Amino acid sequence: MGKITVATPEELAEALHQQVDEITVSNEMQAQMQALANRQLSDADRLGFEIGGRGVLTVLEHGLNHVQAKIQKGDKLQAQIDERVLGLYKVAMQPNGEALLRLKQLDY
Repeated sequence: MGKITVATPEELAEALHQQVDEITVSNEMQAQMQALANRQLSDADRLGFEIGGRGVLTVLEHGLNHVQAKIQKGDKLQAQIDERVLGLYKVAMQPNGEALLRLKQLDY
């Protein structure tokens, strides 16, 4: 669906809802994106996780992320963003402080 640059949580939520292929998140949201990047497994770790768990652990991971989003205190919009990013996107922090979100399915 293309590329888009967002600067606010509302713009990010809309882009995530549309499942835009690549989303560049401005450095105003750097702290939130860095936290999400730290929660994701590397490609090698994910492969070991999926093979070792025979696919069952991936479903469990999705469930745990969903539960965590539901009990997270604070902003509901941020919880929805966190859940969607962790489920659908790979987060890569750029040297300029921006974050690049790329749909995981594009890497297959």
